[in-house]
Amino acid sequence: MKKYVYIIFVSLFFAGCVPKLAPSPQMLKIGKNDSNPVTSNIYWWKNSKDDRLNTLIDKAISSSPTIDIAKTRIDMAKAQYHASSAQSMPSVAFNGSGTENRPSSNDLLSPPFVPSKYDMANLGLNANYEFDFWGKTSSDIRSKLGLLQAQRAELNASTIMLSTAIANEYFRHGYLVSLGDVLKKQQAALQEELKILNVRYKAGLDNASNVYAYESKLSELNNAIAANEIDTITSNKILANLVGVRSDEIETLLPTNLEPSLFFDKKLQIMLDNLAAKPEIQAKKSLVYAADANLDVAKAGFYPNISLNGMIGMASLGFNNLLLSGSKTSSYGASIYLPIFDRAALSDNYQAKNDEKSIAIYEYNNEVLKSINEVISSLSIFEKASSQFEYAKDNYGAQAKNLYLAQKNYDAGIIDKSKVLSQDIVRLDSIKNTLTTRLVKTSSFINIIRANGGIPYGE
Repeated sequence: MKKYVYIIFVSLFFAGCVPKLAPSPQMLKIGKNDSNPVTSNIYWWKNSKDDRLNTLIDKAISSSPTIDIAKTRIDMAKAQYHASSAQSMPSVAFNGSGTENRPSSNDLLSPPFVPSKYDMANLGLNANYEFDFWGKTSSDIRSKLGLLQAQRAELNASTIMLSTAIANEYFRHGYLVSLGDVLKKQQAALQEELKILNVRYKAGLDNASNVYAYESKLSELNNAIAANEIDTITSNKILANLVGVRSDEIETLLPTNLEPSLFFDKKLQIMLDNLAAKPEIQAKKSLVYAADANLDVAKAGFYPNISLNGMIGMASLGFNNLLLSGSKTSSYGASIYLPIFDRAALSDNYQAKNDEKSIAIYEYNNEVLKSINEVISSLSIFEKASSQFEYAKDNYGAQAKNLYLAQKNYDAGIIDKSKVLSQDIVRLDSIKNTLTTRLVKTSSFINIIRANGGIPYGE
C-alpha cells in the first residue's frame, strides 16, 4: 500500500511542475471610466427624430446578411457556452446490450466445457463525475463566455458601421438635392442676366467680352447641374444598396432637402471618457478574457484528472434471466489520469496559449489607440466644420441683406436689373457654401458616433 501511495505522490509532484512564463503585457486604460463605462446606445439614430432615416436604418438592419451572420455567430457561441457549462455537471448514461456468442472449437475453453452457443445481456445506468480541482472546467466555461461576449460586441459594431454608413449617405443625398435646387436657381438668374446683357450689347452699351464671359459661366453651371444629377442618382443607388432594396423602393424615404436634426449640443468629452464601451473595444477585451481562461485550461492540464465512476444495472447469461433479482449488478470507484510523460507537449501548449493571450492584449491595445485617434480626429474635423458652418451662415445673412438693398435700389431706379441678379447669384453661392459646411459638420458628427461606438445613455 505504501508503494502505491509513494507512486501517486511522485506522480503528482512531477505533474504539477508548471513552467514559468514571461509576464503578459499590460492592457491600456481608456478615459475616466475605463473599468465602468456608461453603456453606449448603439441605436443612436433614434435620437435624430428623423422618421425617414429611422425607417431606412431599421429596414437595413432587418435584412442585412452581415447582421444575420453576426446573430448566427452569437447563437453558435451561446451553444458552445452551454455545452461547456454542462461539463461541470455529472454525466449519466443509459446503456444496454445483447450478444449471441458461439465459442471457437480451438479456443482455450471450447465445447464441451462451455456451451456451443450462449447469450449475454445487460442493462444499466453509468454515472461519471470529474472533479474540477484545478479549475480546468470553470476556465473553459469562462473562455466560452468571453467568446460569446465578443460575438455580441461584434454584432453591435456591425450595427454601428451599417447605421453610420446609411446616415452619411442619407444626408449626402439630401445635400445633393438641395444643391441641385440652388444650382437651378443660379441657372435661371444667370440666364436672365445674360438676356439683359445681350440686349445691352446689341444696343452698343456693352462689349462682347462680357457676353462671352457670362456664356462661359452659364456653360460651367450647366455642367455642374448635369454632374449633380448624376451624383444624386448614384447616391440613390448607393443608399438602396446599403439598405438592401431597389432604388425605386426607397424613393419615398429619401430626404428632399438637407435639414439634419441631429444633436450637435452633445458633450463630446463624455464620449471620450466612455470610449471603453465601444463595441470593437469590448470585443477585443472579451477575447483577452477568453485567452486568459484558455491559459488557465492549459495550466490545469499539468495536474491529474480525478473522477468518480459508478454503475448500476442488470447482467445475465441468457436473455431470459436478465430481469431476475439475481441479475442485479453494481460497481463504483475512482480514477486518476496523471500526465507524467506529456510534459513537453503540455509545456508547448501552455506557452502557445500564453502567446495567444499576449497577442489578444496587443490587439486590444491597438484597437484602443486606433479608436482614440479616430475620435480625436473626427472631433477636430467637427469643431472646424462647426466654425466654418457658423461663418457660412453669417455670410449668407450678409448676402441676403445685400440682395435686399439691391432690390430696394432697383425699385428706386438707382441700379438696373442685372445688378440685382448678380447679387442674387452671390447669395445663392453663399447658400451652397452653407449646405457644404453643414454636410461636413453632420458627417463628422456621424463619424464621431462611429468612432465612439454610439452615444452614452443619458446624454
